[in-house]
Amino acid sequence: MKGNKKIYIFLTAWFLINLLQAIYTNIQEDEAYYYLYSRHLAWGYFDHPPFVALLIHLSNLIFHNILKVRFFSVVLQPIALWFIWEQLDLRSKPGNQQILFFFLSAFSVVMFTVYGFLSTPDAPLLFFTALFLYAYQQFLRKITLWHIVLLIVSSTGLLYSKYQGFLVIALTLLSNPALFKKRVTYVIAGLTILLFLPHLVWQFNNGFPSIKFHVVERAVTFKWAYFWEYIPNQLLSFNPIILTTAVYIIIKYHRKDLYHRALYFNVIGFILIFWLTTFRGHAEPHWTIAAAVPMLIIINEYLTANTSFLKFSRKLIVATVVLILGLRTALILNVLPKQMGFSGNAQKYEAIAKTANNKPVVFVDNHIEPALYYYFTGKPAASIATIDNRNSQFDIWKEYKNWIGKPVLVVGDLPDSLAAGSVPHFQEKVWNMNAFFPTQFLQVNYTIPAKPIHSGDTIHIPITIKNPLPKPYYLHTKDFKTDVGILLMHNGQHEIIKSLHHPTYMQIAGNNFIIDTLKVALPALKKGAYKMGVWTGNNLGQTLNSDVSTIEIIDEENTH
Repeated sequence: MKGNKKIYIFLTAWFLINLLQAIYTNIQEDEAYYYLYSRHLAWGYFDHPPFVALLIHLSNLIFHNILKVRFFSVVLQPIALWFIWEQLDLRSKPGNQQILFFFLSAFSVVMFTVYGFLSTPDAPLLFFTALFLYAYQQFLRKITLWHIVLLIVSSTGLLYSKYQGFLVIALTLLSNPALFKKRVTYVIAGLTILLFLPHLVWQFNNGFPSIKFHVVERAVTFKWAYFWEYIPNQLLSFNPIILTTAVYIIIKYHRKDLYHRALYFNVIGFILIFWLTTFRGHAEPHWTIAAAVPMLIIINEYLTANTSFLKFSRKLIVATVVLILGLRTALILNVLPKQMGFSGNAQKYEAIAKTANNKPVVFVDNHIEPALYYYFTGKPAASIATIDNRNSQFDIWKEYKNWIGKPVLVVGDLPDSLAAGSVPHFQEKVWNMNAFFPTQFLQVNYTIPAKPIHSGDTIHIPITIKNPLPKPYYLHTKDFKTDVGILLMHNGQHEIIKSLHHPTYMQIAGNNFIIDTLKVALPALKKGAYKMGVWTGNNLGQTLNSDVSTIEIIDEENTH
């Protein structure tokens, strides 16, 4: 190892500081969601690959406090720092100042330090990024079986951690086109794909939910605000001093060897690629966090140089370390805004559980609340998503199928006419429902009208509504009345149109279907192509229950 025993001392201190932070910081809401992942181990999940679930599962085998979620994420980061340190190409033997500034610079990268004590997919992503770049550096020096194994393991780990891991691999390959001429590259790629195959099979068996969500459902109408906010968000995510110093060093001191070329490709590639994604919606600041690893390598190879800019950078890094210490203290004291998701309000979920009185709890349009409810109470809960909100892992599990026709407690932003009460001492609206009949699992097939469709037309759409469950589904009960209609989507906007005729059937027998015809009066629509689907809905909201087709509105007024 470069340096001396002080490296081990700093790594141990880093581990202990993050361990204490993990113990005394409230659960973050996304962590509760991933904790629920770990209770249902699988080869994939709606939002992410499964490595974070495995880490939490392993932690849960050892601990029963909050470390059951966080322990192995805390373990991974000092190991990642060791791999980063080992990659530094220092011009002289590192002294105390070099070692100190290495850890200060790592501590000052806002999102990097956060993922040293939180369990999210970014924690293993950072670890495997450090391992991959270390393995690649060794591979360039000498191709050995051990280095090939390291590349296969790290590449597989990247893919199983987060989909951004693919970018680390792809950008590294693009930085060295000669790799495409080497047979060993295809051996590594082939074995990595083979190891990743279980996840690909899972995606296929579940209808590729992650691709649909990240590529299609997250796309929204372009706003210039998404474009202009991106760089300020990146500056805050990495730390303005770290990002600007890294760019300065790349421009002024850039090296021409293949390893450093890969570092530059990863830093610049991540920043530019996710900036381009702002043309299809908001880019979350932490999506680029893997670039923190090559940034730390680039910076620390020159941070102790005596140029005026780098001297100034060192002073500012120390200042930001003090600021981050303050923020981490605020996390422990639980005085940060609730919007950051660390409130950890156990009393609220215990009050909901008391109100539920052992009934399952259903949260409307919120996949985080049922995860927190389960984390704090250990009692069953689920989320149902309507047209206006995103789907989640709950839409794959569909645990609420087991509650059809049974009493449940519904929690959410319910209209006053529907809510029958609230949770004592909290603002949550609740509905004690005698028989639960959500529309999420109903399956609708339809036939698009053959004749031309004009704006303002009244169209008739033959439909088949199938109940895939082995038990009857009641369309109309004391609590529910089921409506049907169409959803039109155009230029990032959608319009929900209710049928003038709704099903008169009282129920659909188990594993059976009904046939009906929608009568839909179209509003004034602009000429053009629209995506159309059929929704069903009741007091809990509308859900899209069919495939989506394209219809053409041939003019803006009914002139025929």
